[in-house]
Amino acid sequence: MSGHRSSKIEKTVRDRIFDLFRTFGTTTIFGNPGSTELPMFRDFPEDFRYVLALQEMVAVSMADGYAQVTRNAGLVNLHSATMRGDPELLAEVAEALAASTRPAFVVGAAVARDDAWDEVVALAERHRARV
Repeated sequence: MSGHRSSKIEKTVRDRIFDLFRTFGTTTIFGNPGSTELPMFRDFPEDFRYVLALQEMVAVSMADGYAQVTRNAGLVNLHSATMRGDPELLAEVAEALAASTRPAFVVGAAVARDDAWDEVVALAERHRARV
């Protein structure tokens, strides 16, 4: 059976995340993306929409408003490099998250690359977020 390949295509983590969001009926993402988030936009699913914000805190606030109106999670995607380099911005985002109704965090390669898993878990626990 040389040359035989399975016709089954394996799903990536990215595919499974989008499937999970669909399961919860959450197909709108608010964010301020950067270069580390670009792979998410390749073949972006047609049933999703991405609402671009020009500043991270604005993205969090828009997602919060969306969550209040829809009574579902507001998905937030933020540029990881900006968050690491600006303590004042991080404090503003933390304040916006503290006031949020149902924040959901979309984290990716930067968490693994920077070995920041413990920090992400601590942030979720601080906000009593469901994981």
